[in-house]
Amino acid sequence: MLQNNGTITLPSATGVTMQDSPKTSPKPPKVSIGLPVYNGEKYLETALDSIFGQSFTDFEVIISDNGSTDRTEEICRKYAARYPQISYHRQSKNRGVSWNYNRVFELARGTYFQWVAYDDALAPDFLQKCVAALDQNPGAVLCQSLINLIDENGDTIGIYDSGVYGARSSTIFRNVVLTSHWCTELLGVIRSDALRKAAPYGHHHGSDEIMIAELSMMGSFLRIEEPLFLNREHKGRFSASVTIAQHAAWFGADKKEVLFPLWRVYRKYFSAVRKHQKDRAERIRCYFILFFWWFVNWNSVRMVVDILSAIDPRIFYVASRIKHRLFGSAAPMLRR
Repeated sequence: MLQNNGTITLPSATGVTMQDSPKTSPKPPKVSIGLPVYNGEKYLETALDSIFGQSFTDFEVIISDNGSTDRTEEICRKYAARYPQISYHRQSKNRGVSWNYNRVFELARGTYFQWVAYDDALAPDFLQKCVAALDQNPGAVLCQSLINLIDENGDTIGIYDSGVYGARSSTIFRNVVLTSHWCTELLGVIRSDALRKAAPYGHHHGSDEIMIAELSMMGSFLRIEEPLFLNREHKGRFSASVTIAQHAAWFGADKKEVLFPLWRVYRKYFSAVRKHQKDRAERIRCYFILFFWWFVNWNSVRMVVDILSAIDPRIFYVASRIKHRLFGSAAPMLRR
């Protein structure tokens, strides 16, 4: 069971260094875990220890090191020498977070796939319970648990409930589009076949929400009613950029991908419904949700700011500061 302080104590790994040599076995694993990382020395070992402390063991781990300049390479090679399930891939330079997240999925061979960030961790039964739930529900495309929010020291801040789950596409889509959430569903266990049909991580803000929206059209989202995924809040985390330039640098975007970010997200929400939703009644419900989208979360005003920011990018920053000062940041749903 998960301890109250959210910490996981597992044996540390030791080993010798090795050359880059992706490992494969003849039989594909049940689960592929993709771990994209850049300069993750502070928490990387905790993440890896939690993965190899799972009660479910039929998995591979694909690490893509995005040109780290700290001890990340040393740590990855040490663990790869000990665990044959690891394939370590190092890039000569940082190619952006979107490229790195897409890369680990491109290399995946499992029936199911999960992204794990270097600063997060899994409780020992996370994979076992998520895989069992998906095996028992062939119409489901994704399974995630409640989220145990932890701080830099591994102490629990609260239990996060995104509310993004359900049996019907329009129900999930409504929660994706009309509520504030942290897109933690993409850190759950996902059917690889469904994920391949969705748009890859884009080089722009909101690409994670678009991916969740597409997946919501393909099947139900399951949730384990236990906080088995540990999501770490810390000073070095890039959770909320304030300028367009920061967004671009983080995602690895070019100038064209920076312009009109919210309009792009809205257009791709429509595309997700049109492309993947075959049921006419459900498609109509989703389109109605997109109509209602204009009247929540100041979206109409934000769309105007999108246009003005194309003329002067400083407007985006000023508008963000005003919104934050007047209304604060979006608060998560916490169960303490």
